[in-house]
Amino acid sequence: MSAVTEDLQYALKHVRANRSLVFLTLGRSLRSFGQSYLIVIVPLYLLARGATPAQVGVLVTAWALGTALLGTLAGFAGDRYGRKKVLLAFAALSFFAALVFYADAPFWALGIAGALGTIGRGGGPASGGAFGPFYSSEQALIAENSPHEMRTRIFALFSLAGAIGGALGLVLTGLPQLVVSEHLGTHVTAYRILFLITAALAALLFASTLPIREDRGTERASHGRSPRIALSPATR
Repeated sequence: MSAVTEDLQYALKHVRANRSLVFLTLGRSLRSFGQSYLIVIVPLYLLARGATPAQVGVLVTAWALGTALLGTLAGFAGDRYGRKKVLLAFAALSFFAALVFYADAPFWALGIAGALGTIGRGGGPASGGAFGPFYSSEQALIAENSPHEMRTRIFALFSLAGAIGGALGLVLTGLPQLVVSEHLGTHVTAYRILFLITAALAALLFASTLPIREDRGTERASHGRSPRIALSPATR
């Protein structure tokens, strides 16, 4: 246990010294925080609005397919236009998608917004918020900004930060019941508050992505192909 703690402390020292890694870690925590409660409350919100279980299943399937398609497109877009731009685009999509849910839009609009903004999708706290179309760009930027000998430790620290953010986000799943019990509104109203919080998190995520550094020169030199960046060698 002491060796693990020492490795994490060593990785944290390097993360603090690199502004891009600091903001990438912050972004992972924010994203995981939001995903962890959304994956719980979105189906409940749909049911509270009168959706049938079959309709909820159709929407969740549409979101899963949309996320898979976006993940494929994001990989190509990241190589061509830059991974930072991809992360900024998904933060903006999440912001507008959250506002669509907040506005009690029709179910067909929720289907589109959820697929594009990854609302109600994601890995939650167990995965550290890792799942989503943003994943490939995020991982590439971490590798690019990490020293070769520290890369494995930094990835571990990054996952830990996401898991902590997801665990903290689960606390908000109790907010709707608290609002209802205090007679401050219906369940639908309470869920809408969480979507407003989600929009604020997406705005913070967009802002935290702006300072991240991305070196596109290496890729241009390799004729558009991403350089191979390996994990750090195993240590005893």
